[in-house]
Amino acid sequence: MRKKFIYIILSVMLGAEFIAFYNLQQVKPAEGSILAEYEYTPHINVTGEFENICNTTITFSYPLIIKEVFVRENMFVNKGQALFSVDKEKMINLLNGNIGDTDLSSINIDKLFSLYPSFLDNSEFIKIPDIFYSPESGIISSLDIKANSITLPDQELVSISTADNTVAKLTLSQTDYGKIEIGNKVIITPVAFEKRKYIGKIKEYGAVVKKQNSIAGNKVVVEVYADITNIDSVVSDGLQINGIIYTDNSSQIKTLDFTYINQDENGQYVYILDNGKALKEYVQTGIETNAETQILTYFNPDTIFIKGDIEEGDRIILINDK
Repeated sequence: MRKKFIYIILSVMLGAEFIAFYNLQQVKPAEGSILAEYEYTPHINVTGEFENICNTTITFSYPLIIKEVFVRENMFVNKGQALFSVDKEKMINLLNGNIGDTDLSSINIDKLFSLYPSFLDNSEFIKIPDIFYSPESGIISSLDIKANSITLPDQELVSISTADNTVAKLTLSQTDYGKIEIGNKVIITPVAFEKRKYIGKIKEYGAVVKKQNSIAGNKVVVEVYADITNIDSVVSDGLQINGIIYTDNSSQIKTLDFTYINQDENGQYVYILDNGKALKEYVQTGIETNAETQILTYFNPDTIFIKGDIEEGDRIILINDK
């Protein structure tokens, strides 16, 4: 009788362990998360380029023989920096018929002297500077001179795109154009200088509607302009840029890591933890950030969302709740 009782006790214990083991096998591990607060500012991503809207040009009313050129195209120069020098001695020799090694290939010399038969008399010759200096800081956008050559009167010698006159030209769709307003803040990043950020504001003028060719066919785009408040030597005409136009004030939204969101024929859904089990809930989503999705459906702040190899009704153990 005693042995029989012991067998019964052992059977009960083994049965309880088996049930506990069986139940443990039915519990599935899952990661958990709650909704996050995210400060979102409505914006539009755009592309474009820096564009100079006004150049400073250097001309001279008399022909010059260029001695040396100190700059090159697309080079940044500071105000007062030397651009080129002239050779007065060769200029006098030229008037006396001694051309020497001066390059006259692009000049009609007869026309030149017919215009200014005595352009180098003493009074005028003294006025010609030995070196020409940049009147502004900016980028050399064109350079129509070379050493040991002669220039024509009033010829454009050097053109400088001044930084103060450079704006951001931004390209966006017609739909996005309808979302922006004068004065919207813009953050600009040059494609070649990803770590540099420039701040701008949408200007009052200059919106241009254009047709743009693409693989899908022609589409209509709008070019708008933005002033730049923190211009430096990197800002130059033609430099490609990416931009973000902020179209409204910031607001707080509720977001969830997109890996917690699933999809079936009925729409998007999530699993939440409900009394230790997985409960399937369909949701409405909104704005997408880099890794988060806005959840428009209301949930209690302490709701735990779960993900893993789970189905509705599974018993859940959290392995990485946050």
